[in-house]
Amino acid sequence: MQSFTCRASHYGRRGAPGHKYLPSDQNVHKMHKLFEAQNHAQTSYSLYYSVFSKDFNLGFGHPATDACSDCAKLKIRMTDPNLTETEKRMESASFILHRRRARVVYDPLGC
Repeated sequence: MQSFTCRASHYGRRGAPGHKYLPSDQNVHKMHKLFEAQNHAQTSYSLYYSVFSKDFNLGFGHPATDACSDCAKLKIRMTDPNLTETEKRMESASFILHRRRARVVYDPLGC
């Protein structure tokens, strides 16, 4: 399980401290099969699932609360058909600036 790339939650972190998320195309059954293939060992699914659910603080995909409301608003404004090209560029610049500010905050946290 430690060989999978996990992602930490940004905005929902308070509700689930230390909780990490695996890609949404994964599931415990697929991970169990990969484990058996990589380790050339037969392990019961129930044992694997028990270890997965009790010893690892993992989920799949990311929570719906992981959406920044400012990002959502800026994305909608950038695609507004009533904006001129200059206004669209300004909205795009605002979005890029917002993302850079967010990265400054979250990168030191290991997110």
